[in-house]
Amino acid sequence: MPASHRRTAVTGALAIALTLSAAACGSSEKKSANGLEKSEITLGNMTVADTAPVQLAISKGLFKAEGLTVKTQVIPGGAAGIPS
Repeated sequence: MPASHRRTAVTGALAIALTLSAAACGSSEKKSANGLEKSEITLGNMTVADTAPVQLAISKGLFKAEGLTVKTQVIPGGAAGIPS
């Protein structure tokens, strides 16, 4: 596998892992009116081109259409996002 494809695969896997870890963090709060466990989340992302789809989804209002408010926070790498 060429280095560029490997880097893309690793970055994609990292983005998925961060998203899943953020979604897995539960709390004892009641569910929101729209049926979601949380209606506001903060998504850690890196400053690479592979995270552009997240920014496009935010700008097109795809998350808002589902009742979800997504804020982004720039992180230096996947390991730095896990404790957050």
